[in-house]
Amino acid sequence: MPDCPGDADPQHIQYDHSVIARHRTLWADDKYLFIMAGLNAIGTHAVSRFLSNLMNYRKLPRSQDDSVLLLRVSYRAYDPYRFLSEEEPFAEL
Repeated sequence: MPDCPGDADPQHIQYDHSVIARHRTLWADDKYLFIMAGLNAIGTHAVSRFLSNLMNYRKLPRSQDDSVLLLRVSYRAYDPYRFLSEEEPFAEL
């Protein structure tokens, strides 16, 4: 992956990554803090689109403990709103 996603060769599939993390808050044991981010803009947009589909909530970790879900997003030309696919979660920590 090039340092700048805009420099990626559109002839080859590139990947970006997104994370959805859930952590217990320090001030209330029954409350959680959610962190959603992408490595680049494509990953950030993909995580919002992933969460906008209610069926994807089934893919989120169900444990009561802190958890992290990683997503891999493929693209050819760098455009945050046009990626090839939102792949299945590939890591759950």
